[in-house]
Amino acid sequence: MTLLRKFLHLSGVLCFIVITAGCDDDAVSPVESLAPAPPTALIATTLNQSTIKLDWTHSATAMDSIATYVLSISDRTDTILVSKLTNSYNVAGLSAATNYIFSLSTRGRNGKMSTATTVQGRTAGDTILAPAPPTYLMAASRDYQTVALKWMASASAEQANFAHYELTITPAGGNPLPIFIIAKNQTAYEVKGLTEGIVYTFALKAKTTEVTNNLSTEAVIQWSPATRIANVRLYETASNQFGAGYNFKTERVLTLKDGTEWDIALDTRSVNGQASFDLGSPSLTSYSFPGPVRNTLISTKMYQNVNSIDDVYDTDALGTSAGLPPTEPRLVNFTNATSGFVLFVKTADGNMAKVFVKANNGRVLQGTAPNRYIEMDIS
Repeated sequence: MTLLRKFLHLSGVLCFIVITAGCDDDAVSPVESLAPAPPTALIATTLNQSTIKLDWTHSATAMDSIATYVLSISDRTDTILVSKLTNSYNVAGLSAATNYIFSLSTRGRNGKMSTATTVQGRTAGDTILAPAPPTYLMAASRDYQTVALKWMASASAEQANFAHYELTITPAGGNPLPIFIIAKNQTAYEVKGLTEGIVYTFALKAKTTEVTNNLSTEAVIQWSPATRIANVRLYETASNQFGAGYNFKTERVLTLKDGTEWDIALDTRSVNGQASFDLGSPSLTSYSFPGPVRNTLISTKMYQNVNSIDDVYDTDALGTSAGLPPTEPRLVNFTNATSGFVLFVKTADGNMAKVFVKANNGRVLQGTAPNRYIEMDIS
């Protein structure tokens, strides 16, 4: 209310008259008629089986225009009034292993309510089980700095609370790299930027959205990136121009004069007048070598109907197939083979290699005599 003062001087006496200007004591400014802003950044933290702590950022509305915060909980009909001076609250008396939705609003002194900010939380409880781990983790070298992994999905992957996979990679003698997060629907992953010759430990876990007990046990495998050599040709025994043997260490195709350096050999001499095509340890071939010959161990299993060297994972073969890793010198006969195949080899030097022998139009031995050949990719 505004007071207007008029001063009069009457008969030598100083007087004043107070005139009240008309106004409405109940008038409200436009700002005070608006709903307040909601609290923001609401976070739920599980403390135990019956308590969840809520934290938030205060409403942007001026404090003297706020009456209180109002908290609603999904399984309750009543609300909780929370002091406007605080930005955290412990919600107690909850049920164990239960999901809750918390909604927090601001009530203004004008009685108006803001929109609600919501968050979901879950109490701890003995009924929460860790997710099942991924299984059959396998590795293969893609090139000198890349290792490909694949696995069988966690049995928990179809659950609503399944979050993702976490991959930890640790180089031999070094510290773990930052954790890789892999989408929950993936069962394969390529790790790039590695260093050839270093053995890495790959540990894969499944993770759920639970607050506690949310990580599975780990599936672990060790592997190292390795150089890949493509389109290596070994020529038939009758060829006088090209080599029938290969040295993995030097990555060279060699003729018979260097036969003592062969790690793997192609032998196409006939047996009892019948065509016979063999690939394997030089020590078991029909060649006459100029000196001591190498014994190369060959896997007892030949992976058939293979279209690419990437179709067979190195550790899948080495870890799960009969006769692996290679333990004895062998020759693998592919006379009647009509599709590509993979062998695993261990040289006299102790080096391991995966050998993919290609097929073209139903034939493994390609070209025309006397320079027919097989073509290989080697990892």
